[in-house]
Amino acid sequence: MVLADNIPKLSVLIPNFNGEAFLGRCLDSLAAQSERDFETLLIDNGSTDRSVSIAQEHQLSVRVLRLKENQGFAAAVNVGLDSARAELVAILNNDSQAEKNWLENLVRCASQRPEMDFFASVVLRDENRSRMESAGVGYTLQARAKPLFADKPFSSRPENLEVFLASGTAVLFRKSMVAKIGKMDPDYFAYLEDLDFFLRARLAGLRGMLCPGAMVYHKGASTNLLDRPGHKPIESSRRVFLISRNRWYLVWDNLPTGLIILLAPLIFWGWLRGFFYHLFRSGQISSFLAGTLSGFFSLPARSKKRAANKKLRRLGASELLTWMSKGWKTLP
Repeated sequence: MVLADNIPKLSVLIPNFNGEAFLGRCLDSLAAQSERDFETLLIDNGSTDRSVSIAQEHQLSVRVLRLKENQGFAAAVNVGLDSARAELVAILNNDSQAEKNWLENLVRCASQRPEMDFFASVVLRDENRSRMESAGVGYTLQARAKPLFADKPFSSRPENLEVFLASGTAVLFRKSMVAKIGKMDPDYFAYLEDLDFFLRARLAGLRGMLCPGAMVYHKGASTNLLDRPGHKPIESSRRVFLISRNRWYLVWDNLPTGLIILLAPLIFWGWLRGFFYHLFRSGQISSFLAGTLSGFFSLPARSKKRAANKKLRRLGASELLTWMSKGWKTLP
C-alpha cells in the first residue's frame, strides 16, 4: 500500500511458487501493517495453482510479476529488485506471517543505524511461536549455515546485536547495497542463495544487525520440491541435492584460498556429519553425494564469480575467522 504517487518508503518482495495454501495469510499480515507507505511485489515463478489470482484479488494492491517457469528464489528476487521503487527493500517468504509492526520496526532500525546495510528479523516457528527459528544467521568454521539462537525461547531474544548474516525469510536491506555487490546469484536456484548474498556484502565491508522488534512467523520449507508431508516431513531428493551442492558454491565463491586450506579439516568434518545424517536418517544419501560431487567439482565454473568477489573483498581473513567463530557481537 502506497500513500501517495511518490516513491514509497519500502518495497516488499515476495517470491512465490505454488503458494496458494499460505499466501493469503502472508498478504493479510502485510495489509495489517502499522507502516503504510510501502509497495508489495509478488514475483511468481510459473505457479500452476491459484496463488496469482489470490494476489491479484487481494485488498493490498499487489503488483504481480510473472515468470514463465520456476527460475528459483534468487532469480525471482532479482526480477523484484529490477522493479522495486524504494531504497529500502524487504524480502518476505510467502509462507511467513508478519507481526503488524514488522515493517515499522525495520524502518526504525534502518533510520537509527545508518551505518548498517541489512537488518535481520526475529523469525519464530509457526508451529511453536514461543521459539525462535533464527535471529540472524552465522556461517561456521565447518562452512555450514547456522541460524543464530535457534530453538531459544522468544522471551530470551537478544537486543543490540550486530549479526554476521541474515536469512532471506524476512529481511530488510538498502538497495544501495545491491549497487555495490550485485544481485542474488541465480545459479543457486534455491537454498543458501540468501547467505551468499549477505556473505558477499560482509566480505565487501558492509554490515548488518538484528532488529529485535521485527518479528515474523515462518512455516518453513513450504515450497513444493516434492517433499513428503506428514507429522515428520521428509526432505525431497531435490532439496538435499541443492543444499549439498550449494554449500560448496558458498565455499568456492567466497572464502579466501588460505582460509579454505586452514579450515579444510573442519569443513571435511562438517561434510562427514551430513554424510552420516543422510546415510542413516534421511535416506537421501545418493542425492547428498550427487550434490556434493556437483558442488565440489564446480570450482572451475565458479572461478569467474570467485574472482569478481575477490575484487570486492574488504574484510580481512582474521576478522572473517572471528565472525565465523561466533556469528554475532554486541553493539555499543
